[in-house]
Amino acid sequence: VDEVLAVGDERFQNKCYQKIHELQAEAKTILFVSHILPHVERVATRVIWINQGEIVADGSVADVLREYRKASQA
Repeated sequence: VDEVLAVGDERFQNKCYQKIHELQAEAKTILFVSHILPHVERVATRVIWINQGEIVADGSVADVLREYRKASQA
């Protein structure tokens, strides 16, 4: 879905997000892999940051993305 969201038009992106939210409402687990942080913020309830096969951080969206952004600026 990540690549599709990056290149799809707005209508298609909204359709994808709607389906993701439907699956979430059904308590389905979704593995969403992305490097586009606004997409992660929009759909994730938990984030695992993996770098070179190692888990760097695992937790809330806000906490993990804060760590990621801080590390990216270093």
